[in-house]
Amino acid sequence: MSLIQNIFYLDKTLTDFLYNLIPHSPPFTIFFEALAPTGVATFLWIVIFAALIIFEEKRNKKFLPYFAASLVIAFVFSDIIFKPLFARPRPTESPLCPKSYSFPSGHATLSFAAASTLAFFDRRRKLYYYSFATLIAYSRIYLGCHFFFDVLAGGALGLVIGKVVFWYNLRYETKNS
Repeated sequence: MSLIQNIFYLDKTLTDFLYNLIPHSPPFTIFFEALAPTGVATFLWIVIFAALIIFEEKRNKKFLPYFAASLVIAFVFSDIIFKPLFARPRPTESPLCPKSYSFPSGHATLSFAAASTLAFFDRRRKLYYYSFATLIAYSRIYLGCHFFFDVLAGGALGLVIGKVVFWYNLRYETKNS
């Protein structure tokens, strides 16, 4: 087998393992479906964002533009640039899966960009942000919409975007201080 074939075999093996890790029973399926439809994951992050604005971050709202920027940048890179570039088909044609390409996972990219950005500004809750992002990413495999490497690449891309946004914040804050 060539290196590429080995990588695809490993990806399929890990995907199958994770797909079957949690039983596909109605309660689990309903839970993961709630995280799945296009826009719902983004909507949930916006709800978290709004809750932080209303209840928690009354004194310091400097995270607002960085959070919004991380979501926009994540969407542009995952859905507009990389998906058409790689044009990888999805593992299944489930009605729960978007009709776009599979690589990288847009849900994972957006979720980890949001989590990492919020974690930089709110370190006390970073475990919650990353746990939520991981659940959203895993839901993509559970529902058969993505391969493991789609989700892994999306999560890594989201983390990089979050770090770049935070780096820009530090640089901007230092320059304007």
